[in-house]
Amino acid sequence: MLYKTEKNNKISIYTIVNGKKKQVKTYELNEKRKANRFILTATADTPEVKQALLNADETKAMVELQQFKNYIQKDRLNIKKTNKNYLGFIDNFIQPYFVNQGIEKISDLSLGTFKETFIPMITKAKNCKGDLLSKKSVIEIVGLFKRFVRYCDEKNINCDLRILTFKFSRNALQRFPGDQFVPFKDQVSAMIKLTHNLPYKALLYTAAETGARPNEILGLTWENIDFKNKKIFIRDSIDYKNRLRKDFLKNSGSRRVIDCSDKLLALLDTAFIYKKGGRVFNYSLKVSKRIVQDAAKRAGVNWVGGLKPFRKFSSTLIRNSKMYSDKGFTTRFGWGNLNTFNKHYEGNLDNQKENQKLLNNLNLTE
Repeated sequence: MLYKTEKNNKISIYTIVNGKKKQVKTYELNEKRKANRFILTATADTPEVKQALLNADETKAMVELQQFKNYIQKDRLNIKKTNKNYLGFIDNFIQPYFVNQGIEKISDLSLGTFKETFIPMITKAKNCKGDLLSKKSVIEIVGLFKRFVRYCDEKNINCDLRILTFKFSRNALQRFPGDQFVPFKDQVSAMIKLTHNLPYKALLYTAAETGARPNEILGLTWENIDFKNKKIFIRDSIDYKNRLRKDFLKNSGSRRVIDCSDKLLALLDTAFIYKKGGRVFNYSLKVSKRIVQDAAKRAGVNWVGGLKPFRKFSSTLIRNSKMYSDKGFTTRFGWGNLNTFNKHYEGNLDNQKENQKLLNNLNLTE
């Protein structure tokens, strides 16, 4: 193991032998980069990396990527599966990008080229099944690239640190129709009316009225329904394996209380007359999507997605009804401000006059 100190305008590289410091090499203070290269060369894990470092006039992007991969592999903060995914991202997306763009040194990459070439490439990339990468994967790749830039900066390799200030939002990946789909009121009403299975009808009605997120709806427990005061408490959620996560939500603002109508409470009470413990809707996200799709098919509605569009529908319906102030509205849906609604949720419903009625008279089944 090599160590580095800076003293008296000199950079000293030393190691520990029998508990004592032993100086290995000395550089001038303005030769910090050479000192770092020497340490990397001396501690390279493979002969190929070591030789590449020795032959390089400058620290090349491919060499640094290999060093970064070694670092990722040894990073104990990440679980083994995560490290494997990260290494796959580097091999399949980041490294080919440098090769295809002819980027020899990390210093050749600017914020402009990063935004104009790398980001579009990743958003259009496909996985091994031929499908577009998921939003989560794209965000992880962008974050990993920024982590690589930070890693290079820590090793005093010149790079455009403005890349670290780049903010990438999953909302930039609105490439599927479901991201724009907001159902009409008559469509939702028809779906609920034509669903005769009471638990399924209750699921649809709950989603349409509360506008809660899918994992919040499926994580709803009976102890979080206050029939007396007509309120639903959003406190829990489910994970991707359909396991209940107590007191685990998207963010702090997601923990909230939602006013609900007499119709919704009556439907819940009737649909689950013999069940008043545990989760209300003990369905997975996959099963809930099938329930919604079947309801849409019966109603002749060209529905896109599962429970998610109900959040857009409900927020638009409630907003048009003007029954809440801005603060009350954002609190009901767990938002910090109106940006999310204005940019991604707002849509036009079919009957504006009908939307002026209060919560008990929303008439989602008429």
